[in-house]
Amino acid sequence: RRHCPADPVKPAIPEELTRNISLSGVELPHDVLLVVCSRLTASPLDLAAAAAFASTSRAALAAVQPGIAAHERWRARIGTLCQHLAMAPSRLRATRRIHPTPALCATDMASLARLLDCGAVPSLERLDLSGKSLGDEGVRPVLDALARGACPLLRALGLGHDELGDASCVALAAMAAHPARARLEALDLSQNALSGSGVAALAGALARGGLPRLKSLQLYHTHLDMVGVEAVAESGKRGLRALESLSLHGNSFATAGVDALADALRGGAFPQLKRLVLPGQHWQHGGVKAACEAREGLCVDMRG
Repeated sequence: RRHCPADPVKPAIPEELTRNISLSGVELPHDVLLVVCSRLTASPLDLAAAAAFASTSRAALAAVQPGIAAHERWRARIGTLCQHLAMAPSRLRATRRIHPTPALCATDMASLARLLDCGAVPSLERLDLSGKSLGDEGVRPVLDALARGACPLLRALGLGHDELGDASCVALAAMAAHPARARLEALDLSQNALSGSGVAALAGALARGGLPRLKSLQLYHTHLDMVGVEAVAESGKRGLRALESLSLHGNSFATAGVDALADALRGGAFPQLKRLVLPGQHWQHGGVKAACEAREGLCVDMRG
């Protein structure tokens, strides 16, 4: 049916949606109906289009009803999530930063991932989930959403002090490989128990060109060992061309790990690095000092 200016249009439904769903008298194949309904019910924050589509025919109503029921269940969960975000649902589309309250827990993560996946937070630039003790299973839905390309404007991701392990490093490696993560500039994984193999998985993705604009990488107090440090050093030879700050203090890796960093720096790794923070026990390491003195603008800080 052709839409004309005299036709009444419900205010809650945008005109372009009304044009697309004017299907009275048109019988769509069942598989097409299912695809349409899945798209219309993708966002748990908006039912207007789905309701309008359901009104076009009995078949459309039958097809869309399961999605509407699921939508209502998600709506309740997202209401709880928004309370923990200290943010009204109406503010989600415009918000640039999510810094949840201490009440946020692992059970909220599936709801947050759903919002990110369906594009309900399109302006998000900073996502700080640090200090929530979410664990690998807790953060996995969000990392998977980011690995699918959600939130293309995201510039900073905070996961410090979240009881994360190697599984999260593997998920982050997958995330880093997506082209939508090219804008990410800051990644905080501090104060998590990461092994060398976990950090090596992430570093491998960075060496292959993941997160090309990353400027800050926080790996302090992560139980980082020599294997992990060597992997980080290697990633600076082939990737991380924009990195400016690398924090590795609070870890007890052996001198061989510092040797690997010094060799990498002498070879031109991390060309934009301005600040390197190492464990205090390596304060007398001559190789790092010499490499930094040869690099204008690079400062080395030694901490416990």
